[in-house]
Amino acid sequence: MKKAVAKPKLPLRVEYQPTPEKLEGWCAGCRLCEVLCSLQNIGICNPKASRIRVISWQPSVDVPVTCRQCKDPLCAEVCPVDAFVETAIEGVLRVEPEQCIGCGACAEACPFGAISIDPSTGLAGKCDLCGGEPICIEYCPADVLKLLTSESNRQEKMEQWARVVQEQKEKAETVLREIAAGSEQNG
Repeated sequence: MKKAVAKPKLPLRVEYQPTPEKLEGWCAGCRLCEVLCSLQNIGICNPKASRIRVISWQPSVDVPVTCRQCKDPLCAEVCPVDAFVETAIEGVLRVEPEQCIGCGACAEACPFGAISIDPSTGLAGKCDLCGGEPICIEYCPADVLKLLTSESNRQEKMEQWARVVQEQKEKAETVLREIAAGSEQNG
């Protein structure tokens, strides 16, 4: 009887974690993550085949997008040939290239836009955490990509945005006091 091997319990996903309180704590839009990801996964520098995407929302507002490693992944559910297979990391799937037929159903189903279709092969690809050591995190010059569990992510985000909201509230109150003081002097 074959002994069951426990899968390592590593963090579940790569997460963009800007640091609003620091000017340099935001994605710089350098796209180094895309270049390194494609090099790591397909052996050539082709950002269009990367498993991480940097989306430009506005000039100078760039946001990296990668697989959220969903608990119930729609991408795998809609795949007509069951090309999504488990990796050695619990909860992380990868696309088996020998099974993928390139239909794109997974890319359409992903609510985060995190499935890429390699333009040279026509096959789907998604972040598989590089076996537990994502190259995008290792080389991100802005240090805004983190490897997080869903629980640590929830707590960190709550604390981070609570600080941001409090800071913005304090700034707004200061501005309102200054406006009121200016009105009293002029009135």
